[in-house]
Amino acid sequence: MSELPLVEPDLALLREGRVLIDVRAPVEFAQGALPGAVNLPLMDDDERHLVGIEYKARGQAAASALGERLVAGEVKAARVAAWCELLARHPDAVAISVTPVMPGPVKDCALARLIQAAALVELDALVGTRGWDAELVYRETARAGPEALLAVSAAPEAVKRATVDLEDRHPLGRLWDIDVVTATATLSRRDLGLAPRRCLVCGAPAHACARSRAHPLSELIGALDAKVGAWVFMG
Repeated sequence: MSELPLVEPDLALLREGRVLIDVRAPVEFAQGALPGAVNLPLMDDDERHLVGIEYKARGQAAASALGERLVAGEVKAARVAAWCELLARHPDAVAISVTPVMPGPVKDCALARLIQAAALVELDALVGTRGWDAELVYRETARAGPEALLAVSAAPEAVKRATVDLEDRHPLGRLWDIDVVTATATLSRRDLGLAPRRCLVCGAPAHACARSRAHPLSELIGALDAKVGAWVFMG
């Protein structure tokens, strides 16, 4: 596998318009990043949060060990390989990253795989309905949970609006984390003037509840189970 080059950013490099990959968690990326950087995180927000809790409870060594377990060798290799492949084969494509929303430390389980499978079925139907050319770059399941990356030839804003609509209207949509990434930016709901995601439990803006830790894990898991149960037995 080819290695991604690591370079110190400077003004000349930024002016060249190079594709810069920022592998920090999304919450860190949102706090500030280099102009034009693309956020393709090695560790998601939930994984980062768990490592932070472990650091406070047991120290740096334990936190590092947990991080290595969450983002194990094969997970890291798969993510980096997908980034390289996507940039090489689809320089002008839009990337769609999809993972299930799984509160708590257990990311890979039968429920997570069911949620992920449903998301991929709906995304396949979406790109087919819109007439977009799409390719599944990779689909993996490891200890960090199910992940998939698609390359889509379509206008980035149109893809983001369509995936937000899917998240908002589908019974399982709140349990899907669908990111739309171009060569220069990760599109957010705010970028397009769309309403923020709602809390799984209370319906308030999700970022506010997550930041304040408004709901215990048991309540979040209960809400997740209820959504899946209603979807399974609907109709």
